Amino acid sequence: NKNYFVYNTKVDNNLWQYVVLDFQCTSKIFSSFLDKNQYSNFYVFNNQVYFGIKGANLSDNVKIYKTSNLYFSKKDEVFIDTTYSFDKVYNIIEINKELFFTTNSGVSILNSQSILSQRVFENLIITSVSQDYEKGLWFTSKNNGIYYIPNLETPFYNNIREPTYIIKQNPYDYEEIYFSGLNTFSRTKGNTKKKFSLPKK
Repeated sequence: NKNYFVYNTKVDNNLWQYVVLDFQCTSKIFSSFLDKNQYSNFYVFNNQVYFGIKGANLSDNVKIYKTSNLYFSKKDEVFIDTTYSFDKVYNIIEINKELFFTTNSGVSILNSQSILSQRVFENLIITSVSQDYEKGLWFTSKNNGIYYIPNLETPFYNNIREPTYIIKQNPYDYEEIYFSGLNTFSRTKGNTKKKFSLPKK
């Protein structure tokens, strides 16, 4: 939500503290609570806050929850698919009134009723997704570069094969796409690509 900010702090080996700040009240603390589980990737969709919860063990899978209560005292699990699991959520992004969950086991897409409508790239680690001005979808992957599909019903294309993490379209030049990799930052426009090296520490 544009008026709230959530952050967490690990206070013990198996304990996290969560604080919700209200920016309309000069960054006043709206709520605060403790939990043994790690919350991540908060996103507001249809007046509900969607987020991931990972258990205390590193091997635990991430489960998706939603709540309309910023005290997080009541939350409902969103059942994506009982046969499908992942242990990391990279991004939650809204596109065309659907939620895209990019994970280490592909992308899960939920419709406005929180029902799984589609799953793509099931065997890939997908880190982010962005939509361009022609409604095409660009997916970044950790180990296989960038994938592009004109829409979810067509085959995908992969012509940038380096590891990528974030991808965004230039809002002032719709033909330009920017993406980040390992210690690099790149710009692509049409068939041309320019890579910029990031300063090392």
